[in-house]
Amino acid sequence: MFRCFKEAFNIAYENLICISPLILFMIVLSLYLGAAKISIVNALSLCMTIFTLIIMFAIFFAGWFYMVKMAIINSRFSLINIHKDFELLKLFPAGVADYFLTFIYFIFCAAFILIFIYTIDYAIAIKFIGKVEMELKLYAAIKDLTNLRYLFADLTYEQIIKLSGWLFLYVVSTIIYLLFTLMWIPYIVFKTKNVFLALWYSTKDAFTSPKILTLLLSLIVINCAFAVINAYIILNPLIFFIMTIIYIFFIVHMSMLIFLYYDKKYTYEHEED
Repeated sequence: MFRCFKEAFNIAYENLICISPLILFMIVLSLYLGAAKISIVNALSLCMTIFTLIIMFAIFFAGWFYMVKMAIINSRFSLINIHKDFELLKLFPAGVADYFLTFIYFIFCAAFILIFIYTIDYAIAIKFIGKVEMELKLYAAIKDLTNLRYLFADLTYEQIIKLSGWLFLYVVSTIIYLLFTLMWIPYIVFKTKNVFLALWYSTKDAFTSPKILTLLLSLIVINCAFAVINAYIILNPLIFFIMTIIYIFFIVHMSMLIFLYYDKKYTYEHEED
């Protein structure tokens, strides 16, 4: 597993151009969400905003994950010269053309599954844990992860126990969801455009490959480390900027790692249907 981490790091470093679409998408998404907060005035504008976001994410996912796939393949076969004329970046439109509709279906399917899971979590939490009565300002603090370290100081002991129960329930459910879907996107871009079939393959592999759990827990630990660090350095703009750049590279590395793991373990085991 460590060798896979190292190889994925090298591939990510050799394909730094993958950072460009990611940064551009994050900037455009931030600007759009900022404008949407002002423009959403009724149900129709809300639906239009959601529809636009789905299109934006589908375009980005289709183009960017295709670039990641080709970077992994290129690391083995050297099909393109990634150091000349941004050849890898030129593959982004090809990915959009090939996978756009597939990722539309993927977004709807993933959203439905998450809504279903969190609805069940809510029902369980209400029945067995109980509601957490809090002021609106405390709910706002939960949405902003940088304020979580101040949140518990304003809560009673009973509220802390209930809130901890809610958070634990949702965190466990999210980890289980991630475990079964970790290989979902690699299956889509490497093996089949059938979203449901790719999900089935990913779910089946979660039961048959223990290393997937190790991979997922490693990524969770690293993400948690970044979250904790950012919570303490957010007031220092320079350090926060540096950590943001490092985290963006980590996102690229993480994607390369998952795709590389799939490529090494599954490319020669599974054949096209």
